[in-house]
Amino acid sequence: MAQYPNRILYDIESGLPSNEVYSMEQDANGFLWIGCDAGLFKFDGLRYTSFKSKAQNSNAISGLSFSKSGNLYCYNFQAQLFCLDQDSLKEIKHDFKKILSIEADNSGKIYVNHSMGISYWDENAQEFVHLPFEIVSGDFFTNASSYIESKEELRFLSSNGIACVKKDKISFIPSSLFQPAGNFLMTYTPNGTYIFSKNENLIYKESGDSIVKIENTKLNELLYNRKITHVEFLSDGNLWVCTFKGIICYNLETGAASLYYPELSFSSCMIDREGLYWFSSLQAGLFKVVDLNFLVWNKEYTDLKNDRIVRVCTDSSLVFFANSNGTIGSIDTRSSEFTSFNTPYKADLQSLDYDLSSGRLYFNVNGLFYLEKAKIYQEENEFPSLKSLQKIKDAYIILTSYGVYVSGDSSYKVSNHWARQVIYEAENESLWIATNEGVVVCKYEAGIWKEVKNLLPTRQILSISQDVSKQHFYALSFTGEIYVFDRDTLLESIKTPPSISQVNKIQYFDNTLFVASNNGLLKYDLGGKKWLILNTSSGLVSNSIQDFVILHNAVFLASAKGVQMIPLKEPKPNVAARIFLRDKGSSKQADFASNYQVNLKYGQDLVLDPEVCHFASNGQFEYAYRINNGAWIFLPASVDKISIRDIPPGKYTVDLKVVDVFGADSENTIHVEGAVKLPFWKTWWFILLLASSGSLIIYLIFRYRINQLKVKQQKEMKQLRLENELRLTQQTALQAQMNPHFIFNVLNSIKGYIYENDKKNASLYLSQFSNLIRRILEQSSVPKIKLTEEIETLKLYIQLESMLLDGSFHYEIKVDEKLDTDFIWIPNLLIQPLVENAFKHGLRHKRGEKYLLVSIDSSEIENSLKIIVEDNGVGREAASQFNKRKEHQSFASSALHQRIKLLNDEREESVSFEVEDLKDESANVLGTRVILYLNI
Repeated sequence: MAQYPNRILYDIESGLPSNEVYSMEQDANGFLWIGCDAGLFKFDGLRYTSFKSKAQNSNAISGLSFSKSGNLYCYNFQAQLFCLDQDSLKEIKHDFKKILSIEADNSGKIYVNHSMGISYWDENAQEFVHLPFEIVSGDFFTNASSYIESKEELRFLSSNGIACVKKDKISFIPSSLFQPAGNFLMTYTPNGTYIFSKNENLIYKESGDSIVKIENTKLNELLYNRKITHVEFLSDGNLWVCTFKGIICYNLETGAASLYYPELSFSSCMIDREGLYWFSSLQAGLFKVVDLNFLVWNKEYTDLKNDRIVRVCTDSSLVFFANSNGTIGSIDTRSSEFTSFNTPYKADLQSLDYDLSSGRLYFNVNGLFYLEKAKIYQEENEFPSLKSLQKIKDAYIILTSYGVYVSGDSSYKVSNHWARQVIYEAENESLWIATNEGVVVCKYEAGIWKEVKNLLPTRQILSISQDVSKQHFYALSFTGEIYVFDRDTLLESIKTPPSISQVNKIQYFDNTLFVASNNGLLKYDLGGKKWLILNTSSGLVSNSIQDFVILHNAVFLASAKGVQMIPLKEPKPNVAARIFLRDKGSSKQADFASNYQVNLKYGQDLVLDPEVCHFASNGQFEYAYRINNGAWIFLPASVDKISIRDIPPGKYTVDLKVVDVFGADSENTIHVEGAVKLPFWKTWWFILLLASSGSLIIYLIFRYRINQLKVKQQKEMKQLRLENELRLTQQTALQAQMNPHFIFNVLNSIKGYIYENDKKNASLYLSQFSNLIRRILEQSSVPKIKLTEEIETLKLYIQLESMLLDGSFHYEIKVDEKLDTDFIWIPNLLIQPLVENAFKHGLRHKRGEKYLLVSIDSSEIENSLKIIVEDNGVGREAASQFNKRKEHQSFASSALHQRIKLLNDEREESVSFEVEDLKDESANVLGTRVILYLNI
């Protein structure tokens, strides 16, 4: 049976320049060189770089070979020989009609097998040397050649035997078996030189100057009717035979032979520095194989129409599977034979279980069926939504979404929980069942199963497994957490890696937990407490793993791209990536451990042109760089050039590395160091000059500004003095106007008493008048007085004004008890004009009882007074009519407005007042109220 290891394909669709590949080699740094129908290319695992010659007559390149000095030689089918020089191919002129093969030795010689004989190109002398032969014919030498490094000997196949070239001398191992010699291929191995017939099933081995025929039934069977294109001995100890119908692996020690990919034509093969296998084909591009034992069965290699596998199970030798389209099948683990069966319904199977006792494969797809002896039968099923069944103690345990049932001589229900998987613990006769509401444990008592306890009742359990030796149980929850039980005791919980978003199944094997997930197969080492993730970079055909079984030290995976087998062995260590900086004008890289010295101008970017060699990452690595040992900055692999900006002036270091898909750092780190030149404006002499110039300019500006401020200040002081003098003069003039006006009114009143011959009242009021005059004279010389003094002056004034009124009159002066009038200072004679207006315009025209209220309270506004002057006079409308008839203008009102304006000019919004007309509900006038607000 042919085998199909999982491979990663590089073809035209993924960027390979041509699917027709003739030759490939790996250089000392690990880069892959490809000779194909489109030309010569270098491949770093992510990008293809083309190398051409202007002298090329055809694009196709073959026969890649590296000399001891690391130079690459190749030829095309027009007999042109090339050497890679800098960034292009340099043609080496010759007269050969046809080049059959080229080989390089350890001394700088490149042997060319051509239709005219054998010649070599001397790298040191830069010339061809032709080896002498006694017999030269067109078929004397063939394209079969092999260099034996240990013997420093080059071998060519001829019709007369094997030609051995050593130190420019030719010897023969005579044989007449290879006629015509062009029908044979040859390769050297540590066990001897092997010669294969291209078209016939013939294999020969040369050892100790004797040639014997190799008889190997398996190998001869595989070679039958297969034309050979190339034979190569690889470092894995196997001889690889490339044919037009697959590639054959022949183990020289055991004689075992295996056929891979029989539908394809192969041209060459190699194992790279990372241990990866590469196979070049003549129609399908390049194959990269992580592990030859990672076999795959899917629609590419089998008759499956749908390779989305959802379930697997096993007996002792067969692995059974089911896909999402209702197809079931089996794989023989001994022969890799693949068989499939179509079920009655093209639907997703809900269950797949193998019953060892009956040899039946049960499956549920819109009904319960079983496969027996390659035939499908339907079984009666009374249990809806069946998820799994298992025969235990002569009865079937049926797991459904409606509960757990027992089907035997009598059927009964054990549990109501949605169940998925059951484990039978024979020692304690107990069932451990994974359900949507925890792990249900059932005991066998009195001939029936009974649910006895529920562990983790709040957790949705997807899968369970058992370590029989330790009696440990492992439960995998929907959230990805693994719970470890020692029967009744929860021992610990294990979290899956944070990168895993969905888990499907768990199984214990050999102190390791295996977990299927949508991000690959997880392995948890219970001893080392470490996770290992196997994914497509590790060789899986798909990261989406739905189910798996372990059989014969191998894991069989149900994946989104078929069934895959992975042997249970220690994974080979990952080989670290290598990072280089491209050297413009050269196809070679510098030593990957070397440092670089780069000096920069100020503001100049450091541009790095990196190239990474790591094929296992599948182009999914990251660049990481840091400046001056700072934090690492990560960039994706798709970045072509790394431009580092804003490097601070002075000495600097930049480190550049690669972090591969497995999270490991590259083998080497590129170290770049140098200095960023300071700009002239940051040099010490420029800073000193700038500081000196700046200081001088600042000093001059400061002196000029000081002079300006002095002139301005003098002007402002002069203006302030003039304004203060003017305001003082205005206030004094107003007070001087107010005082005579008041005196005139009072003297008129006293004169009236004298005319009436009322000496007592005249004497009383004259005494009060003199007292008032004295107070006014004292207060007129100061801008502010105490509130106490203002109230006393106000009382004298009211008493003098009241003697001119007819009828009864009384007044009140109310002062808030919270006010300390001895410590409150207000402008003098500020309230008096309000009282004067109340008498002149309200109370004097009033008939009947007259009333006046002066109220002084704290205002709602902080640090201010609220002064109310209220009378029950005739009101403002009636008073204005009287004033019109008398053509009288109130001096008190105009003086008060001017006074308030001057006070507010000195101190913004320090005084304000408002006037209210007091009326009843019938709009009858009740008097006037004036409210004065004063900041103190």
